[in-house]
Amino acid sequence: MQSGNDQTERWEQCLIQGVQNIGVGIVLGLLASTLIFKRKRWAFLIGAGYGIGMAVAGCDYELNQKVILPPCKKKK
Repeated sequence: MQSGNDQTERWEQCLIQGVQNIGVGIVLGLLASTLIFKRKRWAFLIGAGYGIGMAVAGCDYELNQKVILPPCKKKK
């Protein structure tokens, strides 16, 4: 069972990572739309969708599947 502090820390990390991924996806979509595809909307939507998908996958890993391993012991 996880402690409340650990779960709160994971949610905070999830939200921070989600905002970053969505922002990067939108920016890359806007750049591709403006510079390469002559202001086509689909390039922006693909970038935004990619950012949202990465945010969801990162949050799923952070909240459900992340296993905290104990530190390795050094051999003498």
